[in-house]
Amino acid sequence: MNPKLSGDRISFNNQRSRSNPYRLMLWFGLILAGLWLVWQINSGTVEPLNFATPVPTRSAESFVEEARTLFASGKLQGSAGEVDAIDAYQESLRLSPDDYSLWAELARAQVYSSALLSTDEARLTRMNEAMASIDQAKELNPDDSMVRAIRALVLDWTATNPLTSDEDRELYLSQAKEEAVRALDLDPQNSLALTYYA
Repeated sequence: MNPKLSGDRISFNNQRSRSNPYRLMLWFGLILAGLWLVWQINSGTVEPLNFATPVPTRSAESFVEEARTLFASGKLQGSAGEVDAIDAYQESLRLSPDDYSLWAELARAQVYSSALLSTDEARLTRMNEAMASIDQAKELNPDDSMVRAIRALVLDWTATNPLTSDEDRELYLSQAKEEAVRALDLDPQNSLALTYYA
């Protein structure tokens, strides 16, 4: 029926139901959650999204993979500004200093990189760095076959340096033999220990 003809009053408002109590509780809960979130952000418990982290986001595993890749490709010592295997190992150890296998891998890279140095003094300095690295690995895990094998390598190469005295040379060679034998006792299948022992 046409409202103009019937005399009823014309309403321009939509006739909807009044407030729904569930909808009110939902809005009230959302408001409370928003206030709680703002309070947590202000107190420092929750950090805002896309906020810069206070520490580097690169993990130790990332540096380890880079170091192993550089080592495998022979990039043991880079020129100025270039990252080499030793730098990458040192960065990974800065993030996880208690990983004995990384200390051992660093020592191995330092030993091989000493051959790239031009003077006997520089080689002996690098070998002393390698000795410090492998001693740290041995301190962290004295019963690891690979640590013992690499320590034999370090001692052997240190003994062959022309600046090493004769008595130190004999001491280093006997210690290297003991380390290689101990490495083979711990793991008879350790190919590096077999190689270094030979």
